[in-house]
Amino acid sequence: AVQLYGVLLKRAAVPLAGLLWQGVQPLVALVMHSEESGLLENACDVMVCLVQRSPAQIIDAGLVVPMLQCVERLLGPGLDDGACFFVGPFLTLLLEKFGSSFPPHVVAGLLHALVTRLARAKLP
Repeated sequence: AVQLYGVLLKRAAVPLAGLLWQGVQPLVALVMHSEESGLLENACDVMVCLVQRSPAQIIDAGLVVPMLQCVERLLGPGLDDGACFFVGPFLTLLLEKFGSSFPPHVVAGLLHALVTRLARAKLP
């Protein structure tokens, strides 16, 4: 279902409307509660698409902080390596699009979390 949502988002007109936009909050909630690696990889890819295609809507809806919380969870010790395969590109995009509005300690904390995750990774 998450992959299909991603396909629909890639082809949808921007700004996103209706059911396509209404699916963003449940996607974020899914990332915050799921432990299934494949689902989290697909969800990360979909969130990348959302930020690339509609950054203004992300800001207007107040979704930057929840997306940062998703990154924090994906980088945390509770998930296996497979769950965070796409967190690097997602974090990079968040920093590119919204990083100028983040306090320096937030950026430093995100980069520290990323380096810490890389240090304990078991997959090559």
